[in-house]
Amino acid sequence: MIPREWLVAHFTLFRIALFLCSLGYCLVGYFWFKPKGREFPQSVMAVWTQMSIGNLMDGAVISMGYWAYWPMPFSLRGIPLDLHLDWGLIWGFFLVWLYSKLRRYWRGPLFVLIYLSIWTLVTVLFDAAVARQMLFLSGADPHWWVADIVFLFVVQSITLMVYHTGLFPSPRPFWRSLACRIRSVLYVGTLAYVFYGYLPRLVLSLTHQENIRPLLDMRNPLLFCALAALPIALGTWATLAFTDIGFGTPLPLDPPRRLITTGPYAYVRNPMQIAGMLLALLLPLQYPSPYIWFYLLDMGLVSIVLFKIFEQGELEDRFTKEYALYSEAVRNWIPRRAPYHP
Repeated sequence: MIPREWLVAHFTLFRIALFLCSLGYCLVGYFWFKPKGREFPQSVMAVWTQMSIGNLMDGAVISMGYWAYWPMPFSLRGIPLDLHLDWGLIWGFFLVWLYSKLRRYWRGPLFVLIYLSIWTLVTVLFDAAVARQMLFLSGADPHWWVADIVFLFVVQSITLMVYHTGLFPSPRPFWRSLACRIRSVLYVGTLAYVFYGYLPRLVLSLTHQENIRPLLDMRNPLLFCALAALPIALGTWATLAFTDIGFGTPLPLDPPRRLITTGPYAYVRNPMQIAGMLLALLLPLQYPSPYIWFYLLDMGLVSIVLFKIFEQGELEDRFTKEYALYSEAVRNWIPRRAPYHP
């Protein structure tokens, strides 16, 4: 067994090795469970949600004093990001892939409750077994396990909800639309935090401009609402078209089941990307740095390239003639004067 002192002295190497092991176990799980059809893309979105919500709840638990992490690189709000990534690669994917297999034999709310309870119990027992050897932690409250049980059950419940409602939607339109709305809020909310919160601050940190003074302080709620009202309204309108008409979400791994040509999509083909870029234009007001402008340029290029290569090709494959007629009549970025009618 490797001595703890050696692991502490080579902690970065240990973190890399832990990630590679987690990735290896994830690959083993993939070839073992063999997810089919939409199981894999939906599992990716479920695990992304688990990592995001897990990081958010981890911060809440830290603020309540149940445990704390050592300061280390690649952290967000004092939480090592690779720890949640490692957890997602093993616990997240295995949680949802095993659920798909077992659902062939057992279904219903009682089965889901028992399944989540077993996963929570197994995870808490594992955490208890390795707690004293957990190099990431700088300290823990004697009642840490209480917070751990709540934390694990809530996060894993949300993870399974995202997976289940995406793969096995309700036949009732109201509940199906509601599930799509919840998933959209989870996806868009976490991605917005990454692209408008974490990454800009990371850019400033790497360029030693953390203390740059804002031109306009977006932390003022009234100012932010006034400037962000248009892009947020446009993004919300587009999202509701996805969830209520297409029974999907804005994310290409959890897309709508129908081609959306109404709402804002009757005027322009990319209202979500337009809303995102309009919102991104507020970043230089909060962080007036030339590096932020380069970051915005990268965001715009990535948005255009991803749509051209991935989304547009996928839409052409799924909706063929319907999408061809729509794309001929509606432009990517410049809105029409009159709404499109198929």
